[in-house]
Amino acid sequence: MALIEKAKAWFKGDGVPQPTGGLMDPIDADQLADGLRLVIRAQENAIQELPTTDSTTLDGVEEEVVGSIMAEWNLQRDHLITMLKAYRDRLAELNAASELAQLRLAAASAVVKFRQHKQEARGDLARLRMAYVETRDELAAFRTKHRLNRPARNPSHRWTTIGLLVVMVVIESVMNGLFFAKGSERGLIGGVGTAFGISLVNILVCFFLGLIPARYINWRGWFIRSLSFVFTVAGIGAVLFVHLFAGHLRDATAATSEGQAYGIAVSQIFATPWRLADITSWYLFGLGTLFGLVTLWKGYRHDDPYPQYGELFRRERDASERYNEEHRDFFEELEDVRDETITRFETGIANIPEYVAKSHQVRAARSALIEQFRGYEQLAEQAGNRLLSTYRDANRRHRKTPAPKYFATQWTLPASALSGADILALTTDAPDSVVTDVNATLSELRSLSEEVLRTYDELLAAVEHPTDME
Repeated sequence: MALIEKAKAWFKGDGVPQPTGGLMDPIDADQLADGLRLVIRAQENAIQELPTTDSTTLDGVEEEVVGSIMAEWNLQRDHLITMLKAYRDRLAELNAASELAQLRLAAASAVVKFRQHKQEARGDLARLRMAYVETRDELAAFRTKHRLNRPARNPSHRWTTIGLLVVMVVIESVMNGLFFAKGSERGLIGGVGTAFGISLVNILVCFFLGLIPARYINWRGWFIRSLSFVFTVAGIGAVLFVHLFAGHLRDATAATSEGQAYGIAVSQIFATPWRLADITSWYLFGLGTLFGLVTLWKGYRHDDPYPQYGELFRRERDASERYNEEHRDFFEELEDVRDETITRFETGIANIPEYVAKSHQVRAARSALIEQFRGYEQLAEQAGNRLLSTYRDANRRHRKTPAPKYFATQWTLPASALSGADILALTTDAPDSVVTDVNATLSELRSLSEEVLRTYDELLAAVEHPTDME
C-alpha cells in the first residue's frame, strides 16, 4: 500500500503520468535461487527420491518458487492498475466530449434565460419604457410647437431659494419693525407685526409675479404675451403702491395715534403719493422695493423662462431615470451571464485542441505501458522456468529413480493480467467524437457562442436603453 500511495503521488501533475522507479524490472533469478537454496534442497529431496516418479503436481519447493514469482507478478499487477487509474483520471480531465457537453449546456441555459427575461420585459419595464417614450414625445412636440431649439434650463438649489425668501422676510420685518415701532402703541412688537405683514405680502406677491406672469411674457402667442405683460406691469405697480403706502403709514404713525394713522395714510397716498415726510420712510420704500424686485427675479429664475418647458423637461428626465435604473437592474445579471458564458467558450475553444493533443499522449503512454507489462509477464515466466530448471536439474543428478514426467513441462502464468476485467475496464475509453473531428467541434462552439451573443443582442434591442432611443 505504501508503494501504491507513493506511486499516486508521483502521478500527480498536469502532464502524462510517469511510471515509478523499479516498475516491471526483470526478476533476478540467480538471487532468488540463492535465497530459496534451490540446489541444496533439490539434493536433499533427491536422496529421498522426492518428488516420486509418478507425481503429477509440483512439490513444496516448486510451489515456493512459483509462489515467489506470482507474488512479484501480483505486486507489479497492482502497480499497473494504479498507473492505469492515473491514466484514466487524466483522460477524464482531458475529456473534450465532456467539456463540449458542458459548453452546450451553458449556451442553452444562457439562451433560455435571455428569452425568459425577454418575456418578463413586457411587465414593469415595458410600462416604464412606455412612460418614458410618452414624456419624451410630449417634450419633443412642445419644443416643435413653440420653436424651442435650446435645452431646458433646469434650475437647481430650489430649497436655497425658499430659504433666501424666508431670510428676506425676516430681515425686512425686523428692520421695518424698528421704524414702525416709534408710533406703535405696542412698541417694537407692534412695529414688527405690522412690518411682517407688509414684508410677507411683498415677498409672496413679487415671487409669484416673477414665477407666472413675468415668464408668460416669453410665450409664443401674442394674446397670452400681452396679457402677461399687463399683469406684470400692474403687479409691479401694485408693489410700489404698497411700499409707498407703507411709507405714508409710517409717517402718519409717527405724527398721530395708531388708530388715526391708517386713514391719514390712505388720504395722503392719493393726494400726494410721492411726498414722504421722513427720510426713513424713503428708506422703508427703497428697502421694500429692492427686496421685491430681487424676489421677482428669483421667481422668474425659479424655473425655465419659458412656461411649462421646465416642467416637461423634468418629467421627461424623471421618466428616463426611472426607466434607466430599472433597465440597469434588469440587465446587470444578464450581462454577468453573457460574459461568464462567453469566457467559458473562449477558454473551451482554446483548450479543446490542447485536450485532444494531451489525450493522445496519455493514450500512447498507456499503450506503451501495456506492452511493457506484456513483456514483463514473458520475462516472469522465463524467470520461473529458469528457477524450476535449476531445482529439477539438481534433483535429477542426485536421484536414482526416474524424475517425474512433469519436470519436462514448462510453467506458465495462469492467465495474463491484461485479460482481467479490472484492467480491461481501465483501458477501455468511452468514444470521444471531438478527437475525431476537432475542426467541426470548434466550429460548433463558435456557432454556440455567436448564438448566445445574438440572443442577448435581440433582448437588448427589444428592451432599448434610453440613450439608444433618441
